[in-house]
Amino acid sequence: MERFVREFHDAVVSEDGARLRHLVWLLCPGAQQAAAQARQANPTWNPALFASRLPAGWAEFLTLHCACLAAVQQGAHVEAYDKLVAALQHFLKVFREAPGAWVVGPMYSLVHNLSSVAQAADQELRLAGQRPDKLGDCGDQLRKCFAVSLQAPGKVCTWPVVAVPHGLTHMVLRAACTGARQPLQGTNMVQHTATSCLGAGHREKKLAALDIVNASIKIYFRLNTLRLCKNLMRTVESRQFAAFDSFPMSQRVTYQFYSGRLAVFDENYEQARQSLGFALAHCHKQAKKNKALVLKYLVPYDPIVAAMRNGDVKVFDDAMSTQQFLFIQEGTYLLLEKLRHAVYRRLLRKVHAVHAVLEPEKRTQVPLAQFQAALAIQGVVMSLDEVECVTANLIFKRYVKAYISHDRKIIVLAKKEPFPPLHMIVDV
Repeated sequence: MERFVREFHDAVVSEDGARLRHLVWLLCPGAQQAAAQARQANPTWNPALFASRLPAGWAEFLTLHCACLAAVQQGAHVEAYDKLVAALQHFLKVFREAPGAWVVGPMYSLVHNLSSVAQAADQELRLAGQRPDKLGDCGDQLRKCFAVSLQAPGKVCTWPVVAVPHGLTHMVLRAACTGARQPLQGTNMVQHTATSCLGAGHREKKLAALDIVNASIKIYFRLNTLRLCKNLMRTVESRQFAAFDSFPMSQRVTYQFYSGRLAVFDENYEQARQSLGFALAHCHKQAKKNKALVLKYLVPYDPIVAAMRNGDVKVFDDAMSTQQFLFIQEGTYLLLEKLRHAVYRRLLRKVHAVHAVLEPEKRTQVPLAQFQAALAIQGVVMSLDEVECVTANLIFKRYVKAYISHDRKIIVLAKKEPFPPLHMIVDV
């Protein structure tokens, strides 16, 4: 444990945010090994005895963080979560007071520690027959982190271009940027900005915000409280938020992925296509699992595709029924259900084509009974009133340009483009 604390101390003193990010990660091998060895040597060990040499704030944080590690190793996840929340309060105080942005790195780890331990704690509570409430509390804690990161003083710093000998580049950067570790290569002209350097100690504190937003949105999806996502996204789009391009690409991809999923729920399909398209295009080329996850929202499954192409309502119903549990688990069920209107529209278009051949002089006046008969052929039995209701919804959502003559039981289609291209109606 002494070795781990010494390493932690050195990282704090040297303001090495990248190293601290690794050390406070709950899965850090060194931290786990240190906690396990300390418990084995003395089951009643007190982490405070090891952490007391650290600067104020960090000592209290590490004491509680080590207690959290020990609780996790013992399978006591509820206790671990409570220790972690207590540790977070000390870290947030340090984050506010730290003069540099090197504390952004450990903030990343703490945010994800909170989420993972909260989920494990809720599972422990469920098994004990108690109400799982830690993930909801985690959302509250992340809001505190978000507020602190947004309120961080200062703005992105840009130092002027200066000419220096190449060998002195590292010294200039160390003088200009507290905590810098890597020299810029291949130039004797130095221009350094907090947003252009991704190393620890160079990020502006506000650049912790998007990762917190992403973690919060994931929690809101799990809790099915999507309305809370909107407030966060409005802040991301506001002027007080750092420029979106200044965040790491991985965080931007994650944000756009969830932004696209939310747009689907709002039936804003064009926005969903743009956001999910960004996530797919900029996803790391080796992240095949993540790409597949994005494609689940951009491209429906084979039976669904076949149903949409052929206007086969029965095939669509069967696919949704058979795969319902899987779709719900993957979070795609509501998205795919919204495609039902497109399937109905395709079938109605086929009915209209046949009717136009049989009665060209009344090609725009399609009897509802014909639509009903087409559904019956597929094995979908509906009353005429139900068919009229389906048609009315298609008209309301602008999948079809038409009106219904209730007395005559016919659909009167527009003479020009009665079935507008789907990409023209995605904003409705």
